[in-house]
Amino acid sequence: MQTGGVTAEAVVRHGDPRTVIVEEAEHWSADLIVVGARGYTGLAKFLMGSVSQAIVSGAPCSVMVVRRQLPAQQ
Repeated sequence: MQTGGVTAEAVVRHGDPRTVIVEEAEHWSADLIVVGARGYTGLAKFLMGSVSQAIVSGAPCSVMVVRRQLPAQQ
């Protein structure tokens, strides 16, 4: 798909996303990886790890981490 000078392609790979996403970026010579973050903190982050942090650390290109919007506290 190409729109406005940007080309995008959907790919499904199996494996640990921490390594698979970085490997795909290397294979494609990607300029940017955009990844979501769930916003886990504390024990949940420790136990589950941070996929987005691993991608930021290992990526061969720029990484944009998009965090979910938290509901307004009242």
